Amino acid sequence: MQSAREAFVEYVRREGLKVTRQRLAILETILRSERAHFNAEDLVAMVNAGRGPKASRSSVYRTLELLKDCGLLRKEMLHDQVSHYEKTVGEEHHDHMICNACGCIIEFSSEELERLQDKLCREQGFKPESHVLHIRGICHSCAAKQRKPKS
Repeated sequence: MQSAREAFVEYVRREGLKVTRQRLAILETILRSERAHFNAEDLVAMVNAGRGPKASRSSVYRTLELLKDCGLLRKEMLHDQVSHYEKTVGEEHHDHMICNACGCIIEFSSEELERLQDKLCREQGFKPESHVLHIRGICHSCAAKQRKPKS
């Protein structure tokens, strides 16, 4: 099985671009990070806080698009109208609950929902290729804060 690094290097070369130390540092930072979701500004800070090569803001933005285009990242608008990215390498499919108050993101999987989606597609003669489910609302913590009487 091809590693994420090998897939990225192959993709960049196929696109006629250079494989730079900065691009590889950005990829390695993402792969090492335990953060499930991040935006470009988060990544700029993470890359430049590390020991490896530093990367400009524009390099980070361009590399994020390359990583998305080669399938190593997914780009989504989650809660603050800013593009957020999520690794697809080694990740199982999941959906998101997004709190409108604090912006927290709860990842979840549901076999029942997956079966229902498949059933609905079959009934409509529709061949699904992918899907994204975002449920927006208020998380447990924010709901509890809203219920507390104000002094």
